[in-house]
Order: sequence, then C-alpha cells, then structure tokens
Amino acid sequence: MHNTLIHKSIRILFVSAILLASFGQIGRVQITSSLSFYGFEVLFGVVILLAFVGGYGSFLIGQIKKPGIARSITIFFSWVFLTLLASFLFQKPTLVPILYFIRSCLYVLILGLPWWMKQKKIQIQSVAAAFSMIFVFLTILFHVFISDTRFLFWYGWDDHLGRVLTPLLDPAFGALVLIGIFFLSYQRRMTDSTRAFQFITLVLLAGTFSRSGYIAWIVAHLVFIWTGKMRKELVWIPLFLMLIFLTPKPDGEGGKLARTSTILARTTTQQSLLQKTSLKTILIGEGWYNYKSNTDSLIPNHATSADNSFLHVFVSAGIVGLVLFILIITRAAVIAAPAEKAFILGAIIHSQFSNTLFYPWFFVMLLLFAMKKIMDDR
Repeated sequence: MHNTLIHKSIRILFVSAILLASFGQIGRVQITSSLSFYGFEVLFGVVILLAFVGGYGSFLIGQIKKPGIARSITIFFSWVFLTLLASFLFQKPTLVPILYFIRSCLYVLILGLPWWMKQKKIQIQSVAAAFSMIFVFLTILFHVFISDTRFLFWYGWDDHLGRVLTPLLDPAFGALVLIGIFFLSYQRRMTDSTRAFQFITLVLLAGTFSRSGYIAWIVAHLVFIWTGKMRKELVWIPLFLMLIFLTPKPDGEGGKLARTSTILARTTTQQSLLQKTSLKTILIGEGWYNYKSNTDSLIPNHATSADNSFLHVFVSAGIVGLVLFILIITRAAVIAAPAEKAFILGAIIHSQFSNTLFYPWFFVMLLLFAMKKIMDDR
C-alpha cells in the first residue's frame, strides 16, 4: 500500500512537472539577478525524493556498476564536484555554484527516472503531444497579443521586438524547443494533422530569426533523413528556406539575418573567458558556474554562463571535465534513435552559440524522447 501511494504520487507529479515546463518562463521565480528556479523544478525535486524512498538509489547503483552512459555521467559529475570543492580553496565559497551543481544533478537524475519507472511497472503516458501543443499554442498567443515586448528589457531580457519569442521569452532557446517538438512529432503516426503541426512548428521557427536555430534544424534534419533513410522528408528543407525568406522581417537589428552585433557580443565574451585562462583553469577549472561571463551593467542580465556549452565545461571543470563531457555526448548520440539523434546533434550545433546543453528545457526535451522510447519498448 505504501509503495502504491508513492508510485501514484510520482506518476502524477512527474507528468504535472513536464506539463508545467511547457509554460516556459511563466513559472520562473527570480531570487537574484543570477539565480532563479522554476516551479516544475520543485516538482521534479519532490519526485526524485519520493523515488529514492521507493528504491531509486538501488536502481542507480546497479546502472553505474555496468559499463555504459550512466557510469560515464557519474564519473563526469564526480569530477565536477571535486573541482568545485577545489575552487573553494582559492576563493570564498558562494551559494550560486553549489545550487547550479545541485540543479544539474537533479536533471540527470530525472533523465534516468523513466527506466526505473518501467522496472517498477509504474504506468506513465507520453505527454509529448500535450507539451508540444501547449508550447506551440502559447507561442502563437504571445506573438499575436504581446507584439510590443520592449518592457522585457527592464526585467533583464532582450526585447527581441517583432520576433517569435515563445514562452521562453528568448528566440534562440525557443528555437531549440521548436526543433525538439518537430522531431518529437516523428514519434507519432504520420497523419495530415501531424504534418500540419510540423508545418506550423517550422513557420514559428522561421519567425524566431534565430540563425543558430536555423543551422541546427537544417543540419539535424539532414542527419535524420540520412540515419532514418527517409528521403521523402527532404521536402522540408526547401520549404523551410522559403519560409525564412517569406517571413515578414521585423524592424530593428533582430530581424536582420546578416546582423553582427550578437556575433560580436558572443565572441567578446568567449575571448574574455579564454584570456583569463590560467594553468589552474586548464587543470581543474574555476568551479561549476563559478566564473563571471558578462560585464557589469546597469541593466540586469540573466546570462550566467559562457555562450558555448563546451567552453562552459572547460572553464568550469578544466580539460579533464571537457574530455569526459565530450565522451558522454558522443555516446548519447551513438545509441539514440534517429529522431532523438537528430535533436541531440541540433542541440550540439546550437550549443556553439549558447549554453544549450545545460539549459533546463534541453533536459525536458530529452526526457520526452526517453518517455516515448520506454513506451515503445513496452
């Protein structure tokens, strides 16, 4: 009876957290200019606690004992933890890096949960379709009814005037989720309504004017066609290119595909981080999120890490951490199914311009792919 109640609670909270994530920044709680959390993360935290009460720890130990990605992830985060402790020998310990480390561990633990739930025969339904529809609906709603977004500037966000923001209030990261939603749709039966939904998703992606999103989707889709041997899906490429050029361009810098301001900003940030690199940084890093990535400004800025996931890992955990991280990403891409592999590759490309691979919604999208995979295995 006790385990039945725990399993039922896990199932309800787990699904609720994923659906809440589809509302994007609406559930954000800002503590300081560099520290925030989301409502769905709280639910995920409760789910993990309940899962450990139900025996999740034993399951994880069993997975770590076997050669595989679970062991690689454990080694990586063990190294990250040790380098974070070492960084406190050189400077006064602060709370922010510790909290970011806990958050990263939370998402990794959540990613393993569907397999444990399968073992415990906890029935879960894939909520990918519900997540996708809510996210797309809110994206359209935001774009139609909140056309003047300049007020966001005073809350630490770029206004991205005239661009499709999505509920994430950021065209680039919104593009990442739209890419994930597009590839998730291939896990459903290909009907006219599914095709129509894919088209709407690409229209919204074109409207983000996110060049990193454009490149990521095109390369990922080509890989999907190649690995999945689905040549008929090639038709989406010229259609998407046509959408990019036909989509009305908003006034301002954000609508210019040839804009250089964002490239300059990212290059400056990355050069600044690399110029500060010392022997200590190369060997053990500065500690997880324990470095400054942006210059001081009178306007609040929510950026808390490098605009490149691999640079973030290098600066945080040194060259050893970077090598371990690359091994994990490579192994994940190799064992993934075609649609999931395409999304992971798209995210890797996207991560050259943003810290994509540690963004909460990247993990949420991976979780949705994992849930569908578990259901197919049943």
